Amino acid sequence: MRIEAYFEQIRQLIENNLIITASNVTYDKRATHEGFIRGELYFVDGSELHIREFVDVEE
Repeated sequence: MRIEAYFEQIRQLIENNLIITASNVTYDKRATHEGFIRGELYFVDGSELHIREFVDVEE
């Protein structure tokens, strides 16, 4: 899997989740199979989640 495909999966999960009211997420491609995700997710109850993930999707 290429990192762009993984990023798209994450984007879709965030977009289709009904309890997330807003998000501010950046996707940084580091190599063909590596990337870094960082951002914040805002939920309907007013809480927020700060995320950081280094990803290597090489099979």
